Amino acid sequence: MNGLKMKTSVIFGVVQMLMGTCMKGFNAVYFKDYIELVFECFTQLLLLTVLFGFMDYMIIIKWLTNWNDDAEYLDKGLVAPGIINSMIIMFINFGSKPEALTGDLEQADLMPNQKGTMRMMLYIAGICVPLMLSVKPLYVKFTQKAPKKHEEEVNVEMVAINSDFQAPPAHDNSYQKAMTDNEREFYDCCQHILADVHPHEFGEVLIHSMIETIEYALGTVSNTASYLRLWALSLAHGQLAKVFFDYTIRMTIDMSFGYIACFVSWYVFFAITFSVLMVMDLLEAALHCLRLHWVEFNNKFYKGEGYAFRSFSIEKVIEA
Repeated sequence: MNGLKMKTSVIFGVVQMLMGTCMKGFNAVYFKDYIELVFECFTQLLLLTVLFGFMDYMIIIKWLTNWNDDAEYLDKGLVAPGIINSMIIMFINFGSKPEALTGDLEQADLMPNQKGTMRMMLYIAGICVPLMLSVKPLYVKFTQKAPKKHEEEVNVEMVAINSDFQAPPAHDNSYQKAMTDNEREFYDCCQHILADVHPHEFGEVLIHSMIETIEYALGTVSNTASYLRLWALSLAHGQLAKVFFDYTIRMTIDMSFGYIACFVSWYVFFAITFSVLMVMDLLEAALHCLRLHWVEFNNKFYKGEGYAFRSFSIEKVIEA
C-alpha cells in the first residue's frame, strides 16, 4: 500500500507540472510570443514527458502486469523490476542492464526493446536542452533593433504620451494630483516601459535563458521528488493512528474488566485522533498542498509581472 501511495503521488506531481507548463504555453499564445511557445514551452513539455512521463508509463505497466502468475517470467527466473533502479539504469548505463550478481534474480523488462526506448528518450531530452538554451537568445540577437533606431522610436512614443496628458516637468506634481487613478496608473506604466531605451542585449538574454534552462532541467528531478511529501504525510498519519491505537484500545484488551476499560479508552482514542489527525495534520496537509501549488506548479508559468493589484472600490468608480 505504501508503494501504491508513493507512485500515485509521483504521477499526480508529473501531471500537475505538465499542466503548469501548458499554462506557460497559453501565456505565450496570449502575448503572441511564438518563439517562446515552440522552443521553450513545447521543449519543456517534451523534456518532462520523455523523462518522468516515461517513468509514470513504466509505473502503470508494472501495475497492470501480474508478476506472480505469469509463466513467462517465472520460467525465466525473472522478477518485477524496480522503477527507481530502471531510471538509474536509464541515466547511468544508458539503458543497458548490468549483469545480475550470483544468486540474484534478473529483473524483467517492462516493455519490448526497453533498452532502445530508453536511449531514444535520452536522445530527445538531450536535443530539448540546447533548444531551450540557445534558440531564443539567437532570435533576439538577429532580430533586435539597433540602439539608435530604438531610442528614436521611444522618444516619439514619449512625446505622444506627454502630449496626450500634457505632462508638466518632473518637479511639478500638480498635474499628477489632478489625474484620475486610472490615468495616473496608465501614465506611470507607459513611462516605466518606455524609459528603458536600450533593447535587450544578447548576453543578457543568454544568461537568463541559461538560468531558466538549468532551473527547469534540474527542477524536473527535485520537483518530482517534492511530491513525495504527499506519500510521507499519508505514511505519518497511518503510523500515528497505529501508535494511538496501541497505547489506548489495545492495552485495555487484556486487562481485568477489559470491556469497561476498552469502552473508556475508545473515547480517549477518538479524542486524541481527532485533535491530532483531523485538526493539526489537516492544517499541515493544507500547507504542504499550498507549497506544491506555489513552488512546483506556479514556477512553470508565473512571473509576477504586469499590473499591480488594486482592490475594487465603489467610491472610485463613482468618482471616475
